[in-house]
This record gives sequence, structure tokens and C-alpha cells, in this order.
Amino acid sequence: MNPLKKIYCRTFQTGFKIALPFLPYRKPKIVGSVKALPEVIQKKSAVKS
Repeated sequence: MNPLKKIYCRTFQTGFKIALPFLPYRKPKIVGSVKALPEVIQKKSAVKS
């Protein structure tokens, strides 16, 4: 691989590794069963496309 491209890729990866803790991720809600899915879907206002 081209050395300059390798340096660019490693710099890009390091930048994301440093930024990862600051990105706004949400905690997923674990649904206990399949029967509870319709309620969760309705609360999120999901629609069929």
C-alpha cells in the first residue's frame, strides 16, 4: 500500500477512536418478548413503507 495512503488511513482511524466516546449514542431498550414489539413500534410511530 502507498505509504501516504497508509498514514492517512491510520490518522483517520485514530481520529474516530478518539471521538468515539463523545458521539451521542443512546442506550438501547431491550424488549422482553416478541409480544411487546407492537407496543414499542406504535410508541415510536413507525410506519410501513
